Amino acid sequence: YQYFLNSFWPMTEEHTPCPVAYLHLRNTQLTDRTLIGIANAAERGLLSNLSEIDLSENRLTFDAIHAFTKPLSEFLCPNIRAISLSHNRQAGCGSLAAWLRNLAEGVCPLLCVLELNDCGLLRIELEALGRFIESNFADSLTILDIGNNSEITQGIPQFLQQLRRSTNRCLTVLNLEGLQLTREILSEFYLWIEEKGPAQLQKLILRGNLIDGKGLCLLFRA
Repeated sequence: YQYFLNSFWPMTEEHTPCPVAYLHLRNTQLTDRTLIGIANAAERGLLSNLSEIDLSENRLTFDAIHAFTKPLSEFLCPNIRAISLSHNRQAGCGSLAAWLRNLAEGVCPLLCVLELNDCGLLRIELEALGRFIESNFADSLTILDIGNNSEITQGIPQFLQQLRRSTNRCLTVLNLEGLQLTREILSEFYLWIEEKGPAQLQKLILRGNLIDGKGLCLLFRA
């Protein structure tokens, strides 16, 4: 990975941005140290061309994710369109709260894919995500995956209210699997479907929840 990190840095004194637009590092045994090295390059403005980054299925922890999201919160990666941190169970734990909150300020104005499945999200992070969802900067979001984060279940009703107030009309994939959701918790969700009519929605993932037959009937009716 050291050669990989060295490739980000210019050979001359001029700090020109690295031409890398896609970093797909899914299931590569990526370490915290390497991600912090990537974050250091981003803080120098060397990854301003970055469009997609996939860090899913590694073992990244709080410190690395916190370091990685710092340059994202400082408008240093303005071209980011897709971020996946899924299946890093210690990635959240509060480390994403500041960045998710700053998304509502437009730090990643082109973001359209956000995948945070099974990464230890806490309620504070869901609340920050809700602020983003309510902002105009979420209008480009097409894929949102927050499934399998058991600590956020109690905050889902408020989040669904924020989704209902959102001006986003292009969401195509929404993953809420494994959140222990019940018919009562999803009441706001039914209202969102009935009132906003998310015409672009193509995939709704609700497996692994506690929705009963009546809940499914309400869903299909909506």
